[in-house]
Amino acid sequence: MDRAQGRPSRLDRDKNVTVFVQFALKRHPELPDVPTAVDLARNDEERAILRAIMNATEVGTAFFTTPGAPTDRVTALRRAFDAR
Repeated sequence: MDRAQGRPSRLDRDKNVTVFVQFALKRHPELPDVPTAVDLARNDEERAILRAIMNATEVGTAFFTTPGAPTDRVTALRRAFDAR
């Protein structure tokens, strides 16, 4: 525990990092035993959702909002990303 920050330390005493999951469609060759988020899905619906998210991250950054989001908010989000 990193007492100064009040949260678990991401590094062990030897400054090693433990990787729990990969946010990608395919496992990295250097991390063959670390599952992808898709591997951890509990059912077909979760797998489909995670594949959609991971596909989008292969191309760029994915942003999602809730179904039925107010039109003015969706418009504001689109304008903000177009301005980047």
